[in-house]
Amino acid sequence: MHQDPVDLTPLRPPPARWEAMVAGVTARALAEAAAVRSPLAWLGGWTRPTLAAAAAVAAVSIGVL
Repeated sequence: MHQDPVDLTPLRPPPARWEAMVAGVTARALAEAAAVRSPLAWLGGWTRPTLAAAAAVAAVSIGVL
């Protein structure tokens, strides 16, 4: 039961496309890291998850009562 190794070269993207993807991801990461967010904006990002958690706790509490 000897099998030849599977050739995965068709799955490899062209080098130019690969480099473009890597450069794009790196540029976006650096831009996001360089962006200075105020503490108010940082807290604002937590508004929706906090309200969802509060709604879930309220729903469970109402169910228990």
